[in-house]
Amino acid sequence: MIPITSPPLMIKNYALKFTEFFSRPQFSHFVTYLTGLIVSVNKTVQGMNDNFIDCKDQSSLNNFITDSDWDENAVDDRRI
Repeated sequence: MIPITSPPLMIKNYALKFTEFFSRPQFSHFVTYLTGLIVSVNKTVQGMNDNFIDCKDQSSLNNFITDSDWDENAVDDRRI
């Protein structure tokens, strides 16, 4: 897979509908997570994280998914 230098514009634009649910660092992880779910062959946190050239340690993305205080129900309601 070609390394990702920046999330695709389509994903960034879609993600803007969810900014109110996240802090700035959380929003960055949210966009990374969305991008990984859509374009990654390997859907594990490590696999998604490894696709990005400027990736941080996968634990940052993992903590966003498992330990952050954002409301997944509110995000899902907005998605629907």
